[in-house]
Amino acid sequence: MDVSLQGSLMKYPVTGLFLSLLSLSFVPSTIAAESFTSLSQVAETAEDYVTSFTDFPEHAEVQVKAKTLDKRLKLKRCLLPLNAHAPTSKQQRLTTVKVTCPDADGWSLYVPVETRIYYSVVTASIALEPLTSLGYDNLKLQRMEAASLRGNYFTSIEQLAGARTTRRVGDGQPLRRQQICQVCRDDIVTIYARSASLELKTSGKAIGNGSVGDTIRVQNSRSERMIDAEVIAVGEVQVNL
Repeated sequence: MDVSLQGSLMKYPVTGLFLSLLSLSFVPSTIAAESFTSLSQVAETAEDYVTSFTDFPEHAEVQVKAKTLDKRLKLKRCLLPLNAHAPTSKQQRLTTVKVTCPDADGWSLYVPVETRIYYSVVTASIALEPLTSLGYDNLKLQRMEAASLRGNYFTSIEQLAGARTTRRVGDGQPLRRQQICQVCRDDIVTIYARSASLELKTSGKAIGNGSVGDTIRVQNSRSERMIDAEVIAVGEVQVNL
């Protein structure tokens, strides 16, 4: 055995020598890690900034996510808290955020941040032909991005149970008000006549198509009088006294 090595081993027990060498082997990587600002910290700073002026609609899922940054970037460690700024604080699909290290020898990086809003909407689970009665057997809830939705849509299958289509709806397509009628032409409907203290009920015949909230012409079955009534549910209309 080499004398110098033997002396070293005697001076440092095997376990102690191993731990000393092990700790030394990690020093350079630890120092290197502490010398740079992590890209995840930069991304989180940009996301937090956009989130601060983002609206979160009821019944919606909102995702605010920074685009993936180039892993080859080496940003000097910032001693002061990072700053974030964008030309506008108006909510939009893509916002470019300037993240800045305010140190004397600091840096700046532009980070694209994407905001996506999703809703669960009622869609056709099969292709639907005109005059198809709607229910759980041919409808489903599907998560869709708000940017792809046009016009009015429904968020509950219960809202459409018993309604009918007025035109063809493709498989997987969201149903819109103009594609369905909750009271359809020639339907026999229940007419409610209401005031603050009185409610009367009779029947009538729908003269046109309508969805909840629409006003349609209805013929009273007893008097044969034509009236304007608001659609309030499948097969039901209301007149305010």
